[in-house]
Amino acid sequence: MGLRALLLRRSIGVSGRDRRATSRADVSDSPAVTIHRRPVTLTIEECRACAAQRQKPPTAVPHARLMIVSSGPMVEAYGGGVETRYVCLECGHSVTHSTGRWGQGWH
Repeated sequence: MGLRALLLRRSIGVSGRDRRATSRADVSDSPAVTIHRRPVTLTIEECRACAAQRQKPPTAVPHARLMIVSSGPMVEAYGGGVETRYVCLECGHSVTHSTGRWGQGWH
């Protein structure tokens, strides 16, 4: 059973017993489900949003196309912080945000 058939059956509200009885022909007559995805385009240079992100203050939120890859505590001798790594879905570059005392900000 494909994703399209499963989504259509769930949206119609068919019970479990009726799902097994539904034929493939019934599903093919329904309108198609469109899934919108934007693929990552890897480039040599970073996009404008990533270049601007590195210049922003440490308290600024990440731009819309940044996705969290990892986040964890950072241990330092004079106080730690949290280091969060992002990857840009537009250009593929990695951006790091640090809340530690010495490396605070976007890198």
